[in-house]
Amino acid sequence: MFREFHKSGITMGNGGITKDNVGSSALLLIDVVTLSDNQEWNIAAGSLRITSELNTGGNSLEIKGAGTLDLRGSITYGSEITISIDRVSTTQVSTDVTLEGANSFTSLNIGRGRVSGATLGNFGEVSNFGSGGTNTAIGLGASSGAPGILNYTGVSATSERTFNRVGGTADLVNAVIEVSTVGETLTLTGALTSTTSANNGGWEFRGAGDLTIEGVISNQGVDTGKTFVNKVDAGTLTLKADNTYEGTTNVNAGTLLVNNASGSGLGSGNTVVDGGTLGGTGSFTGAVTVNSGGTLAPGASIETLGSGTVNLNTGSTFAYEVNSGVASSVGADLQPVAGDLNLSGAVTLTLADLTPVACRLWDWHHLLSYQLHRRLERWIVHL
Repeated sequence: MFREFHKSGITMGNGGITKDNVGSSALLLIDVVTLSDNQEWNIAAGSLRITSELNTGGNSLEIKGAGTLDLRGSITYGSEITISIDRVSTTQVSTDVTLEGANSFTSLNIGRGRVSGATLGNFGEVSNFGSGGTNTAIGLGASSGAPGILNYTGVSATSERTFNRVGGTADLVNAVIEVSTVGETLTLTGALTSTTSANNGGWEFRGAGDLTIEGVISNQGVDTGKTFVNKVDAGTLTLKADNTYEGTTNVNAGTLLVNNASGSGLGSGNTVVDGGTLGGTGSFTGAVTVNSGGTLAPGASIETLGSGTVNLNTGSTFAYEVNSGVASSVGADLQPVAGDLNLSGAVTLTLADLTPVACRLWDWHHLLSYQLHRRLERWIVHL
C-alpha cells in the first residue's frame, strides 16, 4: 500500500525523514525533492519511493534503517551520497536501495546494505551508480556490521570504475560485488583496493551472473591485516590480474577461473575449495586444498593451470579434459604443481574427451606434474 505525497515540489531543510510504519507500507514522493541542508533519512520499515528527481543541492545525505529506499528518478548531486543501511541479517533478499536514474554524483559509499543498479559506466559517464568523476572509487563496507553490497542487475558491460573496501571486523566479509542476472557478465578493468586495517577483512563475489576482474586486487597496505576473497553463488568469477592480496581464497559455489598471464592470480595466500570449481589457464603460488564437494579443473578446454602444493581430500573431484583426436603432448589438461601432491581418501577423477576417437591401449596423458623427493613425477592416465 502506497501513501502518496506530492505538490509542486518538496524542499527539505535541517533535519530529515523518519519512516517507521511496519509491514509493507510505503511512502511515495512523486515530485522533485530538493535538499537545502544536510539530511539523515531513517527508513526503519516499509519503503520510501521517490519517482522524480532527487536534488541534494550539494548537501550530504545519509540513509539508514532496515527499510527500502527506491530512487526511480535521477539524482542531482554536488557532493557525495552515503548509504549506511543497518541489517540484522546479511542475507536479505529484498533490495535496500535501488538506483534507476542517469546519475552524475561523483562519490558513492555503501557502508552497509545492498544498493542495486543496472548501469555502471566509465569515469565521467552518468550511470545508475553515478559517474565517479575522474577517479573516485566506489566505497564498500564500514568499520563494523553488515557488509556493503553493490548489486549489478544490468546486461553484459565493461567498466573502468575502481572499488575500495573500507574497514571491517576481524575475519568477516565487509565488501560485496554481486552480479544477479544469469547469462550476463560485468567486466571490471579497474583496481580493487582496501583501506589499511589491523584486521583481516574480505571481498565476496556473489550472484547468478558472471563477473570478470581485470584490475589488481591488492592487500590492505602497511598494517597487519590481510585481505581475503570469497566466491559464492552459481555464477563464474574470472580473475585476470597478478593479484597481490595476502589472505585466503575461498571457493564455496560456482566457478572461479584463474586466467592471469603472469604472477599469481590468487595473491600470495592459500586457496580452499569447499564447493564449486576452481579452474583457469593461469597460475597461482599458494597451496590449494580441495575438500568434499569441491572440484579442481585445470584449464578452460585444453589448457594448463599452475599452482603450489595440491591437496585433494576425500570426496573431492579432479576434472580433466583430453582431446584424443590430437597428439597427447598437446591434447590434454595439465596441472603443474610447484610443491607436493597429497591425496587423502577417495578422490574422484572425471575424464571428458573433447574429440572422441578410438584410442590405443598405449595412449597416455599427463594429468599433474609435481615434486616428490626432489624428483619430477607425473600422475598418468591410460586410455
